Amino acid sequence: MRALWVAGLAGMIMLSGCVSRQSVKIVEGPQRRKGRIEYRGGEGGSYEDAVVIVGAQTQEEGMAAEYEFISRQCGKKGKDWKVRGQVVSREGDKVYDIIEIKLTNSELPRYYYFDISGVSWRPEE
Repeated sequence: MRALWVAGLAGMIMLSGCVSRQSVKIVEGPQRRKGRIEYRGGEGGSYEDAVVIVGAQTQEEGMAAEYEFISRQCGKKGKDWKVRGQVVSREGDKVYDIIEIKLTNSELPRYYYFDISGVSWRPEE
């Protein structure tokens, strides 16, 4: 009987350990990451007015921050706007990520320029 009780207790401890690790990854991680992202520079309409993203640690976080910036300007991605193209470009001594979007209520393209010169996560040119 004691062996059965010990085995049951060990199983509960292992199960509760898994649950707490999962909740930390799912709940706390994304909240901390979002708080670190800052947008500096301009409005993103040209090389001279490019947006600088500060705080992204990986290319995935950087891309998500770029799309979040565009969403704040244009609405929900996939509903109000769609990506038509994206390219990395060098202009002088700087590197830019240029995203072309199409608003659902317009045929004209819109471009957003992100200065990624100082980031370690930028894609290869």
